[in-house]
Amino acid sequence: MIPPHAHPLGSGPHRIGKRPNSPRHPHGATRGALLALVALLVLVGISVWAVIVAITTVPARGPGSGDEPTDSRVMGVGRGVPVSVASGDLARAGEAFREGDYARAAALLEPLVAADPKAEDPRLLLAQVYCGLKRYPDAHQQVEAVLAQAGPSAPAALRFDAGTIANQAGAVERAAEHYAAAQAADPREPRYPLYLAMIQIKLGQDGPAMASLVRAVNLAPDLAEGWGTLGELELRSGSLGLALDHLRKARVLQPGSARWRLGEAKVLKRQGDPEAAAAIIVALDPADRQTRDALAQLGECMGLLGRPRIAAEAYAEAAAARAGSADEAEFHAKAAEWFERAGDADLAGKHARRAAELGYGPAQAK
Repeated sequence: MIPPHAHPLGSGPHRIGKRPNSPRHPHGATRGALLALVALLVLVGISVWAVIVAITTVPARGPGSGDEPTDSRVMGVGRGVPVSVASGDLARAGEAFREGDYARAAALLEPLVAADPKAEDPRLLLAQVYCGLKRYPDAHQQVEAVLAQAGPSAPAALRFDAGTIANQAGAVERAAEHYAAAQAADPREPRYPLYLAMIQIKLGQDGPAMASLVRAVNLAPDLAEGWGTLGELELRSGSLGLALDHLRKARVLQPGSARWRLGEAKVLKRQGDPEAAAAIIVALDPADRQTRDALAQLGECMGLLGRPRIAAEAYAEAAAARAGSADEAEFHAKAAEWFERAGDADLAGKHARRAAELGYGPAQAK
């Protein structure tokens, strides 16, 4: 599993925002919310991240307003670029960005960055624009350039955003460094250890990820993603009692989450109670029940309980519901296997033939 769901990371962290008394971003307080990225990855089996960004425009100064600055730079922009052009293009780029015209925004910003590589505002906005264009390596390059100038004084929020972009760009280890730096800069913010844990899981570092998750839930006891992910890791390590406690806590906090309910079912099955586990899976909404993971768990439970026909019917129902999808052929093949185990050769043959017609290799027509 796991969070950017994204998480979510999928599911990503919910109900976690900046605390009202969080310090303002020291680099460009006038630029508004920079790179406010809520990711969440399905880093370890979670769905992927969404980029939510907001930006405040830079008001262009009209000619003859009487208050044009004499400096050749506006908000750090404009070395070699006329003030009116620099400020106007930055404002127009912000407008294009908000309208979703990322190509136009990039065309306006790239010359500003080339003219003044040390200017932060156009680089940070350009990073957001590149995210909109899904050019994550380019976005990562822009944020890294700003961080290089900021040095150790880079604020936690910028480090956090850099971690999210780095992960999207495939620089997973660098993402871990950024999240760890954000955590060190602001040890009271629960998002930072939570997202760090997701990256650590992606890197196969379950032990450090557990420590990060414990830190996150200590900071935010109502953080369902933290408790649930911690439960999944405990299940993986074989600590079934702790896994069940954590997953149930997550389920209470997010009662509508199929992920935590399915996790609880897995623990109960491992603890030798397939009846209770199956009851949880059967009670899921059809869309959540008809996934590969849920059906596989239900099949294992029904196998342990000696009720193969229930598993067969569940797969047949899912195949019908997912007609035309990539899962249909596999579900027909699984239905055939379970109907055969239930002693129903006719239905087993029917589903096997349908799976073969759909090109599912393992299925053999009966």
